[in-house]
Amino acid sequence: MVDGALIGHRENHPYRVKDNLPILEKMAELWLTCGDSPEGVLAITENVLKQTEWWGKDLRTIPGLIEIVTRDVNRILSRGIRAAMADVSEPAAGR
Repeated sequence: MVDGALIGHRENHPYRVKDNLPILEKMAELWLTCGDSPEGVLAITENVLKQTEWWGKDLRTIPGLIEIVTRDVNRILSRGIRAAMADVSEPAAGR
């Protein structure tokens, strides 16, 4: 955290993420404690989805959501956001 903003990185350039400060602090804590391994991403996903004060309910109760979010975050981390977005925006073969 720097001056109330989380610092992200895009193509090796830092940028400021400004949002609700308690949420940013929780997200920074989760990334520091869980890490970006597949197991860490699963732990972060579960922690974020269970934040009823953010979402109004425990989103872990939505069937398949933990798996989808975890898969997509891992895809972003391994391939980058542009490639991950291209994966979801391409029409499925045979449609």
